[in-house]
This record gives sequence, C-alpha cells and structure tokens, in this order.
Amino acid sequence: MKQRMGFVSNSSSSSFIVMEKDPLVLFVLSDDLSMKGAFADNEVFYIGEEGNTKFGWEEEQYNNFYDKVNWAWLQANYRGDNYKQMINEVIMEHTGAGTVGVDERLLSGYIDHQSVGGDNLAMFNCKKTLTNFLFNPTAYIQGGNDNG
Repeated sequence: MKQRMGFVSNSSSSSFIVMEKDPLVLFVLSDDLSMKGAFADNEVFYIGEEGNTKFGWEEEQYNNFYDKVNWAWLQANYRGDNYKQMINEVIMEHTGAGTVGVDERLLSGYIDHQSVGGDNLAMFNCKKTLTNFLFNPTAYIQGGNDNG
C-alpha cells in the first residue's frame, strides 16, 4: 500500500488512501466510534445514502465514515463480490445493522479511472484492515490532480 506523508505530487488526477504505516499502531476501535447500536438488527444500512459518491479531480481529503464506505464500495464494484461481501460483514459487525443495501445514488457514483484498484485495494487485505480504514478517523482518502 502506498504510504503518503506530507506533500504529494499526483499525476493527472488520482486519489489514494492513507492509513497508519506501522501495523502495530493500528487503530483500536472503541465502542463510540464503531457505531454499534446505531441500527436495530432488522434495519438496513444503505451504502451511498450519505456522503460523497463521486471521487475525481478535486483536491480534497475525505475522512468521514460515509465517504470512506462509499469509496470502498465503488472500488469493490469494479473488482467483485468478495470485496462487497467483506464490506457488508464489517458494516454489520460494527453498526448492528441486520442487512446492508446500496442506495440508488451510489450506482451513478464513480472513482476517477487512475484511482481504481492498485494499492487502493490494500484496504481489502483483511477485515481488520478494512475496519481500520472505514472507522479510524485518521485514515482518509486524498484526492487531487496536477492540472492546476
């Protein structure tokens, strides 16, 4: 996974994820940040219902949970159902939702072509890494471009 610190120069348009470099410093998920109990067992968590759904050329950091889960789902949508299943499991485990659905507006969402796949898929190495990316407030998506 690309570890980015300080100034970053992007080619054309690109976005990337930033997480803790040292696995020993991985975020410990506390109950208040995990969103446990935010949903009843029979409630559906809809990915894409809140947060940004279009990640292109903007010079912006996205670090809230909803933006990150939308980003992760869009990455997974380009790659396959195994990644989507991992997202669903992590969300259900850490929100209390009984099911995960996809809001219609996310279906028209996108990630700029240069930011799909590659090192950005490192968040799917395991459920612990995905949980860290989604719920850790210090993990974020950095968008940008070099077109001035």
